[in-house]
Amino acid sequence: MIVALKMDRRLMRPGVFFLFLVFLASCAPKVAFVPPPMPANIENSLLDRLQESSGYFQSLKGLAKVQVSTRDRSIRVNQVVLLEKPCNLRTEVMGPFGQTYMVLASNREQLSVYLPHSAEFYEGKPSSENLGKFLRLPFEVEDLVKIILYQVPLVDFQRTEVSYTSEGNYRLTLYAEDQYSQEAVFNPDLRLLSSAYFRQAEKLLSVSYADFDANSPAFPHQIEVEIPAGQTQAEVSFSDIDVNIPIDHERFKMTAPAGVAIKPLP
Repeated sequence: MIVALKMDRRLMRPGVFFLFLVFLASCAPKVAFVPPPMPANIENSLLDRLQESSGYFQSLKGLAKVQVSTRDRSIRVNQVVLLEKPCNLRTEVMGPFGQTYMVLASNREQLSVYLPHSAEFYEGKPSSENLGKFLRLPFEVEDLVKIILYQVPLVDFQRTEVSYTSEGNYRLTLYAEDQYSQEAVFNPDLRLLSSAYFRQAEKLLSVSYADFDANSPAFPHQIEVEIPAGQTQAEVSFSDIDVNIPIDHERFKMTAPAGVAIKPLP
């Protein structure tokens, strides 16, 4: 394409020149991703990687910035996080000036929550409903521990399919009963980047991982969770972590401070 322009330099104002550049850019050809042939046995390799990742990390202690947004509000806090598979969780939520705003401890039998600023102590079953009241994420404790420790829950699939994403990553689709499915995305090095869960075309949940460290296996320092039906989004960014370390099981238990009444959770 040849464009002949004759104009006074005084008329070449910045706005006109910008529009001219946009016009030229629109003429540039767009390069579409052309998928290469699918590697042999890639389906089994991706399934194996999913199974392997479940054993990479068993425990974690770290500092995290957490932002949770729902249809009603958005909160951003700093947390000290302790996790141990299968279902041990402790988080200490810090206020803007470093004061402890909330301490939550959970194990297989019991969930305990202490709010120091109001001297309230809650105790009950470690259900998704009770956990969601305080963390704004309606997960079973075991599933939340898995997700943070880079293990995505798997559907009970009956068949699988592999395809390419538009970015050139591998997409492994697991098909389950009742039109449920799971899509796990891996980069060309077979690193798990995300997992999404669907019923038909409706997305129920998605989890994505980024900012991997240089260790082997690599741990993702950034985790994003989306629950479209509840208009819930969460982002966890770790700044300092230790993984696969022993943690005293007493850290996942808590008793009410002296003089503080226990408020039961259902």
